[in-house]
Order: sequence, then C-alpha cells, then structure tokens
Amino acid sequence: MAREPNSFDELFVPLDITAQAISADIGLPPLRFFPPPTSTTPEGLLCIGGGLSPEWLLDAYRHGIFPWPMWEDEPIAWWSPDPRAIIELDRLHVSRRLKRTIRSGRFRVTCDQDFAGVIHGCARSGDRRGNTWLTPAMIAAYCHLHSLGYAHSVEVWLDAPPSIGGNQYLSPPLALGEGRSEGVLVDSAQSALTPNPSPKGRGEMGAEGRGKLGANERGELGANGRGELVGGTYGVAIGGLFAAESMFHRVRDASKVALAYLVAHLRARGYQLLDVQQWTPHTGRLGAVEIPRIEYLRRLAVALKANVRFGDRLEGAV
Repeated sequence: MAREPNSFDELFVPLDITAQAISADIGLPPLRFFPPPTSTTPEGLLCIGGGLSPEWLLDAYRHGIFPWPMWEDEPIAWWSPDPRAIIELDRLHVSRRLKRTIRSGRFRVTCDQDFAGVIHGCARSGDRRGNTWLTPAMIAAYCHLHSLGYAHSVEVWLDAPPSIGGNQYLSPPLALGEGRSEGVLVDSAQSALTPNPSPKGRGEMGAEGRGKLGANERGELGANGRGELVGGTYGVAIGGLFAAESMFHRVRDASKVALAYLVAHLRARGYQLLDVQQWTPHTGRLGAVEIPRIEYLRRLAVALKANVRFGDRLEGAV
C-alpha cells in the first residue's frame, strides 16, 4: 500500500521532554497514537512522525495536540504548548469601525460553501505563498476532515448578487450595542492560529490589508459561482470544541468579519471551547488569553462530552 505524504510508522520523542502522565480525573478519552500531551519540550513539541489520517488528527485534537510541520518533506511535528491560548466565546475586542463594517452589509457571509477555497486562501494569501505551514499534505488532510464533517469554514464574499435561502446572511442581524468605545469586549470572538518558531510560519492573524484587490490578489469565484471569496476562516470541530486553525483576507476586515460570524454561530450552537493554540500580541488585542495547559485539558474533556453539531447554516446574532 502506498504511504500517505508525511506518514511515518514510528513516533520520535525529543530527548529534552519532561515526562508527565495525565491524571485520570481529567476525563480525557484514552490515547490511541500519542504520548501524553503533558510530556513536551519547553517549547511545546510533543513528538515527530505518524500520519495525517483522520484517525491521527482526531486523536490529536481530542487530547490538545495539533500538527505543525517544520519542513514540507519531513515527518510531521506534533505540539501541545503550555500555556495554551483560548478566546472566551463571550469576549472579543471589536473596534467601532469593525462594528460599522459588519452592519454595513458590504459582505455576504456563509459557512461550508467553499472549504477548499478558504484553506487555499489561508495558504496563498499575501506573502504566505511558498512560506506557510499549510503544505499540500496538510491541505488534503483537512479537506478530508471536512468531507467527514469534522472541519468547517466560514466564507466572506464581496459583490455577490442577492440570493435567497442557503447557509448565509445577506444582511447581518445586529446585537453589538450602540455607543460603546473602541476595543470593548463584545459578544463575539476571534479565532485562528498563531505564528510558530518553525521556518514555515503558522498562519498568523495579521493586520488587515488596505486598498483594492491587486492583480495577484483577485478574489476567486467561489464554489457556488457567486461573488468573490475575499476572506474566511476554518477549524476543527469535535463535540463542544472548535479548534481554530487559520484565516485570511484579500480586502480589509474580511477575516475579522468571518470570525465575528463564526463566534456568534458557535455560541448559538452551544460550543464551549474556542482554541487558538498560542498567544501573540495580535490575538491578544482581539481578546485571546493564556491558560495553563492542564486547565485547558480539563476544559477540553468537558467540551468533548457536549452533544453539539456545527449545523449547515450560520446562526446567532453578530
């Protein structure tokens, strides 16, 4: 049988790990493939090797572990950092300008209409082309998870014609409150992965670009053939966990709009934990906080038991 890309039969554990078993009272399911997620290097590296099949990926996310390639043609590196960054689902720093953008109806926002377009946008947008952790093998693996119902995307479209029905908002419902000062905590949140120490920087939630789409940044026609895909975000959903992976934009604020809709949806559907993996100054400005890894694992165990489904259309007021 042909070996999948980045697949190795053995796991290699770093020499400088601090071995530490998980207490049974945390309540996580038994590990199938990995060492305990508490046995990492100081940087959070758990092990190297294994594969990117759904079985490996789901076992990883169920134990606070995620893949983060350091080289395209080498074994996958798996991480479990301490502390861990999350965003509470009822807290996000939203600027007054972004509130106006959300209310303006400039963008059409959908879910799961073009997962492949979103993940390729995260890999290629801006200066990420050829310099991203989203290798072809990683893209294929997350697209496979999407086909199985475990990975989901939120898409932001520009200049789309009116449409009736489907999993979209044509005009955003309003629930942000009036007259609040810039940077207050609002009922929505941000999600996406943050940079790493590897040569392939993990898609950071960078500042939004200004201006019109350039010649090399034209938004692609989406899978539904309507409008330009100009931003989005995606992640992995298991039980009440949503592990945000990356986001992208081709016009200003498009990714932030996607995140606002995503979190409104997560709250409406009953999700309990939004994981953004690592804190950076940018995610901190948007509301990310760090918690000890052991606290994250306890909250993860509770979230995994929640009977939650992502659904096929966006819900909740932004």
